[in-house]
Amino acid sequence: MRGFSRSAETSSWRPVRTVKLRCHLRRVGTVKDTIHTTELDTAYLRGRQLLEKRKYAQALYVLHDYRDRNTAIALLSLGQDREALRILEALPATAISEYLRAIACSRLGRKAEGRRHFLEACRRDERMEYRAALDPEIDELLKN
Repeated sequence: MRGFSRSAETSSWRPVRTVKLRCHLRRVGTVKDTIHTTELDTAYLRGRQLLEKRKYAQALYVLHDYRDRNTAIALLSLGQDREALRILEALPATAISEYLRAIACSRLGRKAEGRRHFLEACRRDERMEYRAALDPEIDELLKN
């Protein structure tokens, strides 16, 4: 009869009071480095809206410090392909980032590398194969 006192087993059947003890251990002097918030980053949102409106220079001005995929798209749209590729190389490999790397490499004349990035994008997401026919820069990479 787990959770009951010995005397409760023979007479009144009152449960024994149990206490859960939870310990959170941390070193003294550590600083919490992660902050979670539900507040929207309005600057980033404005940068994305500028991208959608094809105001690339203004979008880049807002997005430059984020150094993410949208920053790379703004750079590619402004012809700053080397800087876009530097940002893309620092990002985790996804189908979209590989596709954007392929475009940057194509523009920089690095056709073989661009082809490898595009094939990797297709391996990660088979829908990328259909993009080749729609994108002349990718189509050019696949000719040979």
